[in-house]
Amino acid sequence: MLGARLSRAGIAKPRDGTIWVSVPTLRVIRAYDRSGKMLKEIKGGDDLKLPFDRPMGVAYDKRTNELVIVDLENRVVRVKP
Repeated sequence: MLGARLSRAGIAKPRDGTIWVSVPTLRVIRAYDRSGKMLKEIKGGDDLKLPFDRPMGVAYDKRTNELVIVDLENRVVRVKP
């Protein structure tokens, strides 16, 4: 389903059923539908213009409709999907 090696991936599932997965080794957060089809990818990396470096965990804040991403540098990032 995920098509990539995961390194302790974080997973979040909002009420809409989208499955958000952090893939630290690839520096991305991916969204999948219930059947496993990838819907979206948010890229991270060393560039300061990117929202995160290496996403280690992900959660969904239903109050603000934001992804909450914890990356390797102990930062917490909020992203509107």
